[in-house]
Amino acid sequence: MEIIFRPIEKRDAAEVARLSGQFGYPVTKEEMQMRLSEMLTSSTDWLWVAESHGQVVAWMQATAMARLESGRFLEITGFVVDETQRSRGVGGKMLALVTDFGKENGFERLVVRSNVMRNRAHGFYLKNGFEERKQQKVFEKRIFHAGG
Repeated sequence: MEIIFRPIEKRDAAEVARLSGQFGYPVTKEEMQMRLSEMLTSSTDWLWVAESHGQVVAWMQATAMARLESGRFLEITGFVVDETQRSRGVGGKMLALVTDFGKENGFERLVVRSNVMRNRAHGFYLKNGFEERKQQKVFEKRIFHAGG
């Protein structure tokens, strides 16, 4: 299977939204277009897609992070491979792409967070050279409700 990697473009919104839904984050094409419009102008976010035969089969977002306690690093903040394409090498190639990007841009570390329930993903990351550093809980507080 021939894979082409390229930066995300606004025209990819429908496919990126479709894949996000597969990952448990449903979003409309229109919402994704708005998100992409914002992200494509960011100086700290980079987004790529993987295409096979003209079809988007994966997407990834990496973000430059800086923390007082742990310094500067590159974090994979979004990564989805089409469920029909998993275990075919696409994900590993995307990890290689972001790893090379991180090295070329002076990042010493690449970090990814994965839901504790995604055991298959955990094995994938370990197989691709990541080490588990910690487990944590994420707390969220809604501070604005659309529509009132």
